Amino acid sequence: MEKPLQLIFYKDGKLQTNPEALKVLQSIEVPMVVVSVVGAARTGKSYLMNCLAGVKKGFSVDSTVQSLTKGIWMLCQFLPQRPNEVLLLLDTECLGDPEKGDTANDHSIYSLAILLSSILIYNGKKQIDQQSLQDLHYVTELSKRIQMRSQPDACDSWDFVRFFPEFVWLIRDLTLDLNIDGKDLTPNEYLEHILKLKDSEISEQDKKYNELRRYICNHFPSRCCFAFPLPTHWKKLKQLQELDDKDLDEDFFTKRQNFIDYIHTHKKVKRVVGDQLITGRSE
Repeated sequence: MEKPLQLIFYKDGKLQTNPEALKVLQSIEVPMVVVSVVGAARTGKSYLMNCLAGVKKGFSVDSTVQSLTKGIWMLCQFLPQRPNEVLLLLDTECLGDPEKGDTANDHSIYSLAILLSSILIYNGKKQIDQQSLQDLHYVTELSKRIQMRSQPDACDSWDFVRFFPEFVWLIRDLTLDLNIDGKDLTPNEYLEHILKLKDSEISEQDKKYNELRRYICNHFPSRCCFAFPLPTHWKKLKQLQELDDKDLDEDFFTKRQNFIDYIHTHKKVKRVVGDQLITGRSE
């Protein structure tokens, strides 16, 4: 694909699919690695997906306060290192858009991204905070609605978790040291520290604290974290999409490349019930 296509859009309050995008997907006969990105508005999700696609002008990127991405957009890429697979990138509508004012819309987009993906990226800024964790709490509602049958005569509401995507938490514009109690942490160690349960659940607040983290850990048993510093001087951030690699902060460039290499070489192809590999022609 030379340019992204809108895969999912809203019409009359319901999710609709774009026939043109479906036609492109149906032409794909090899397994797909489906990478979705979710997160709050104006956190650089589209820029991130363009980096994964290896293009500067792909998904819409803008420096204004208005979010451009609506619904879910897709871009298919064939990678030299994966000749028998396709990388399908899904750029999603932002969570918590003040112009939208509809949390049900957020829930639908988030749930669909989880179900479609083999790798789900949560794109956040600065640090892992409580609001970011609350965003991930959409999986609790999703788990209540979805039931998958591993056998015709048996139903296990948790069976579908085996088909949940690998989870990647991406921290953008990190300016703080990953240091807790005098110990330097890797991004992965920082994520696991945040998700650690309290030893006791004496108060209701403690119970809610643990419940949220328990759900995230149970639904995303495979997870990792990457952390990027600011990509360049703040005065140049508006032109980030146009900047050459030589104009980027060296540490940002290195960590961004490590992240890109991780996604491009990962073996997490999309599977469904029966351990079936998903192609664009799969029913």
